[in-house]
Amino acid sequence: MNRELEVQRGSIDHVVHIAQEQYTNLSTTFREVMFSYNEMELVHRENCKRQIQRSRFNALADGKTAQSVLTQIASRHKELLDLEKRIQGV
Repeated sequence: MNRELEVQRGSIDHVVHIAQEQYTNLSTTFREVMFSYNEMELVHRENCKRQIQRSRFNALADGKTAQSVLTQIASRHKELLDLEKRIQGV
C-alpha cells in the first residue's frame, strides 16, 4: 500500500508520510496487543495446571473416588487443550 501511494502521490507528499506513520503505529500496537494476549493465555494455562494439581491433592485428601478425580482432571485437561489450540491460532 505504501509503495502504491508513493507512486501515485510522490515520495515527499504529506499524505504518504501520514499513511506510513499510521501503518507503523498500527502494526506496533497490534504486535504489542498480540504479545500481551499470548502472555495472558500462558498465565491462564499455568493457572489451569495448578488447579489440576490442587484438585487432585484435595480430592485425594478428602477421600473422593478416583472416578471423581479423573473427571475433574479430564475437564481441566480439555480446557488446556482448547487453550493450546487458541494459542497456536494466534
